[in-house]
Amino acid sequence: MSNPPLYVTITPHREFLPADTPDQKLFVMLKLRPTKEVAVELPSTSFAFVIDTSGSMYEVVEGDTKPTGRVYTQDGNDYEEVIGGKTKIDIVIESLLNLVRSNQLGGSDRIAIIQFDDQASTIVGLTPATETSQLEAGIEKLRNYSGGTCMGEGMEQTLTMLSGQTMTSRHALIFTDGQAFDEEECRELAKQFSENGIPITALGVGDYNEDLLINLSDTTAGHLHHIVSGDATGTDVAIRDLPQILFREFSQAQQEVINNLTLTAKTVKGVKLTRVVRAYPDQAEFPLIQYPYLIGTAMANDETVFILEFTIDSHSSSRVRIAQLGLTYDIPGQNRRGELPPQNVVVQFVPVRAERHK
Repeated sequence: MSNPPLYVTITPHREFLPADTPDQKLFVMLKLRPTKEVAVELPSTSFAFVIDTSGSMYEVVEGDTKPTGRVYTQDGNDYEEVIGGKTKIDIVIESLLNLVRSNQLGGSDRIAIIQFDDQASTIVGLTPATETSQLEAGIEKLRNYSGGTCMGEGMEQTLTMLSGQTMTSRHALIFTDGQAFDEEECRELAKQFSENGIPITALGVGDYNEDLLINLSDTTAGHLHHIVSGDATGTDVAIRDLPQILFREFSQAQQEVINNLTLTAKTVKGVKLTRVVRAYPDQAEFPLIQYPYLIGTAMANDETVFILEFTIDSHSSSRVRIAQLGLTYDIPGQNRRGELPPQNVVVQFVPVRAERHK
């Protein structure tokens, strides 16, 4: 094609660096914007909702309640029985039903429902969002489960399902309110999600393992939401607003017209790429655990901005190409791949006294 599908600008934060100075930092802004032709071809989506169905999800968190005076034990915990109000699982089910009944989803959008407690199961595999009756029936089945919190089993089924999908916007959303029994397995699986370019949105409510959910979202360049019952303050989200969170996450996936962005960074001796951070439209840091580096997606009708941090050893005075940056990516709406050929990153090393006047 004569016109590239992606506008790309590469801008170092400085043109000049002092010569003979060790351990310098150079920050390079990588700015991407899909063309109008690409922006109108929205991708299909493959979105898995991974829902905690442990016993604590039946705790009432919204609405007026009346105690019965009885105490019952479920999954090793004592609960005061009440009548009225809505439980966590009630609100999750209502939110998912609102999503699939909305007019926001199309036939190219697919949804999966996976539950986990002591075990995990795929209630509904990836199903067109227009198959509302099948999805509704699966969502209602979330009430049929109870047990502990083995999140890793649910993550493993999700990874197997989504990693085999191509030319689609892939996402996983995990909702939990407990301490996972298999925390280390979850952390290892998060690395595999990252290696496959599948972000995890993690939603935690109640007594959940915040460190674990931070790890899942950070490792996969996803999002984290702390859900609270009652009114929310700061960055917290009220559980009554869960439907809006699901809509927002799904809508973002629908706008990812460029995905599987893969960065190659070939550096010269004495230069190392040490960090890749997405600065806009949201913030995320990408673990540099597999080369070439998966760095997420680019949104329709907006810029996506990354900051690349290079560490540079001492160098003599000269003009030097310190790196070549290239990109490959999927354009799922057009069912094809795109490429940015290697671009040079060049800086001028100058004597320290001269550099002070730049």
